[in-house]
Amino acid sequence: MYRKIVIFGRFSRAAKKLMKSGARISLFSSCLFFAFASAAIGQSIPATTVPATTIGATVANIIVSTLLQPDCRIPGFTPQSCQNVIQTQAQVDAFAGVTAYDRSLIISGQGNLDFSPFNSLVEISGSLSFLYGAQSSVVGFNNLERVGFGVEFLNNSGLTSVNGFNSLTHLATFGTNDQTNRSATLTFFQNPNLLQVSGFQNLGFANKINFSGNNTLETIPTFNGLVDVAELDFIDNPALEQISGFINLEEIGGTASSGFTVENNAQLSTVSGFGALTNAASINIDNNQQLDTISGFGSLDIVDRFLWIRFLPSLSELPNFSNLSRVDSLILRGLGSLSQIPGFPDLVTARSIRLNALGLAQNIAGFNGLITVRSLTISDNPVLTTMAGFTNLGEVGDAIPGSLDIVSNPMLESASGFPNLAPAGVNGTVNIYYNDLLDCPGLFGGLEPIDYSTGNAVNCETD
Repeated sequence: MYRKIVIFGRFSRAAKKLMKSGARISLFSSCLFFAFASAAIGQSIPATTVPATTIGATVANIIVSTLLQPDCRIPGFTPQSCQNVIQTQAQVDAFAGVTAYDRSLIISGQGNLDFSPFNSLVEISGSLSFLYGAQSSVVGFNNLERVGFGVEFLNNSGLTSVNGFNSLTHLATFGTNDQTNRSATLTFFQNPNLLQVSGFQNLGFANKINFSGNNTLETIPTFNGLVDVAELDFIDNPALEQISGFINLEEIGGTASSGFTVENNAQLSTVSGFGALTNAASINIDNNQQLDTISGFGSLDIVDRFLWIRFLPSLSELPNFSNLSRVDSLILRGLGSLSQIPGFPDLVTARSIRLNALGLAQNIAGFNGLITVRSLTISDNPVLTTMAGFTNLGEVGDAIPGSLDIVSNPMLESASGFPNLAPAGVNGTVNIYYNDLLDCPGLFGGLEPIDYSTGNAVNCETD
């Protein structure tokens, strides 16, 4: 049994005070500010929990004190009501037998703590944060099913492994529609010695899952229970070798900034296991120097904003996007080892398609379902000799003028794949230049006069 001490103030009051003071807030401080923001929003605390503790002189404690104290000093609040920062074993032990906790937990211990007393917890209404701690491993929380405002591991210098959380199913606010809580996150951010994370296999919903800036992280969990997530990010994890285990994930999206990002992971070789994914707000796989395999996107139907696969010099084969019917922006760029494009046969319309610097691709085919595109650019492909994949393209540009640009493809000789494109179907510009072997009027004579043509074997007539 426990009593509730309800805090009615909101942390936003502290934010307003900081803004009014004119103080500069660095990116570092801003990240910490929002990590702590959920800690003071309408929550409660067990009556027998943490005794009042003097905030120490460490940087972490100074930050905790600075961020929590403004709300704690509101008239009517007692210092005891603010003690949700866990730093000692005695504070952990106070949770033995507690099943539900109506506040946020911030764990910032400077030594290894035994977290087994937390195994009785089933619900945390606020957030669970591990911040600036020296804990080498986090094990337990095996009965925890739901956390209202997410689970965070931020800047823990000693942390090497995280295991547990096997019963966790939801990161979402209690009693609300899951999709309305944009703060429900699972975050691993700048834990410099973290090697492996396991568990979480039953997590079915989170607004955001983020692994960023973990220098030694080699393995991540298999999120086989995950069905829906608004944002999924893997950024700047130089030792991470594989991203897989999302076999039941059906949708990535829900907000203007949401989507799937895999960026700047130096040793990453494989992205796979997204066979159930049908909808995504965006997909950005960018600048992963060792990535040679992307597979498992055969069910993907709609990408609301962009599908960008860029600057992957080791990638030799693209996944099969055979069911993709709609994308706003498609970019394939800087794929130096790519020898062929398997095709997007069901893609009917796109705002923009850019095919640039595809190092070993000799033919561009597989866009025969495409009917309309606002802008199409094919450029800087060193061994491209033919394009035969746009047989049904009839419109370039729409209500907004667009363009057709075929530029700097030194080996391009044949572009016979545009039989249905006529001047009446072009609302915008046509620019064909610096294709050393291309007989422009022989292939695009039906579009003459075009807007710009120079540097081809034979140039088209221009306006």
